[in-house]
Formats: sequence, structure tokens, C-alpha cells
Amino acid sequence: MTALQQEACTLIQEQSEHDLVIFIEILKALKARQKKDNEPFSDERLVRFGAGKGEFKLPEGFFEHFDDANDEIAKMFYGEDE
Repeated sequence: MTALQQEACTLIQEQSEHDLVIFIEILKALKARQKKDNEPFSDERLVRFGAGKGEFKLPEGFFEHFDDANDEIAKMFYGEDE
């Protein structure tokens, strides 16, 4: 076992049952992704694999309008250009 694998095992042992369920779903999705013929990863696949299913309710059209507020958010961080 490599040092990286050992670190992962140690961290996994410290997780709650709820978090382990989510982590296993993520690992299953990564394994399924490896089996595909170099299919690029997309936000759609992230939403589709089911981690946190039922935990979050996103409004209709969330991903279509995700970047709409970028300019407003940038103004909050960097101020208005005068």
C-alpha cells in the first residue's frame, strides 16, 4: 500500500456513516468514468451520479443561469470601476 493509499484509508476510517455513503457514490462514479473511452467530465455527469440526492433542491434552470451574477459578485469583491 502506498503512502497516499494509507492516508486515504486513515481519513476514511474517521468519517461518519452518512459521509461514507456519499464518498462511496463518488468512488463508484469515478470508476464508471474510468471505464468510458476518455469521455470528458461534465457538470451534467456530476449532477447525475446521485451523491447528496435529495439533500439539495436547486431552482429550475440553475445551471443555465449559474454565471448570470458574475459581474455583480465581482463588484462585491473588487468594487465598482469608476
